[in-house]
Amino acid sequence: KPRNGKHVLVCPAGGIICNIYGHDHEKWLDNTLKILKNNSDREVRVRHKPKIVGNKMKEKVKLEDDLKDCYAVVTHSSTVAIHAQLLGIPTFCDPVCVAAPVSHTDFSKIESPLWDPDMRQKWLHTLAWSQFTLPEFQNGLAYKHMKRMIEERQ
Repeated sequence: KPRNGKHVLVCPAGGIICNIYGHDHEKWLDNTLKILKNNSDREVRVRHKPKIVGNKMKEKVKLEDDLKDCYAVVTHSSTVAIHAQLLGIPTFCDPVCVAAPVSHTDFSKIESPLWDPDMRQKWLHTLAWSQFTLPEFQNGLAYKHMKRMIEERQ
């Protein structure tokens, strides 16, 4: 069941991803914010991609904190959409995003999020089945990893 939250979290793609897809980072963000403002009265928070210094991410606000009391996540193609879906937060994204099968790609529908538990479960299965190689399934590595992840969330 999706959560009832108060704010919309917008996670624009970084400059490199925007260049790959031929998008202008600032134009995407400006256009997205206009669409959200025209279709919702909810607070909108923008979370830019954290900088990586050495091997550590330098983030001002932890992702978990931004996702607390979050109504929906809007992104171009960020993996934040996966984290949101796992927490029961609806997502809106570009059609190229891995979360597109369980998300609206029309941001003007922000007040009518897509939430279909069966579709979400099938999508999660597809992600899980695509994550490991056949030998990793055979030797138990995939099972051990998924079991550990489930136990950590409980």
